[in-house]
Amino acid sequence: MQITYITKRVKLTEEVQAYVEKRFGTFEKLLGTASKNALCEVELKRSSSQKTGDVFYAEANLDTKGALHRATAQGETLEAAVDEVKHELQKELRRAKRKKETMERKGGAEVKKRVRGV
Repeated sequence: MQITYITKRVKLTEEVQAYVEKRFGTFEKLLGTASKNALCEVELKRSSSQKTGDVFYAEANLDTKGALHRATAQGETLEAAVDEVKHELQKELRRAKRKKETMERKGGAEVKKRVRGV
């Protein structure tokens, strides 16, 4: 999976990159063979008008063979925002994987019915 970064008012350090790559590395298991062609665009920014509270914003767009998964989050720290985005994307990827498996099962059941002549 290829990850590209867009930052606004946040310095992209090696630690931040390593943190994002570690968190988003878990998606490769959910994506399977599609992870080789997956493109992930991560946007990290800091609010210019707000000084306290949820100051950091993270957004991720994950493109996998025609399917686009998107998540956004705000947090008090950059890590908290990234963790929330990871959680949302993971939930969305699991839902898509279950839906695909269900459709395959339904298709197999339909073929079985037709073969039996029911």
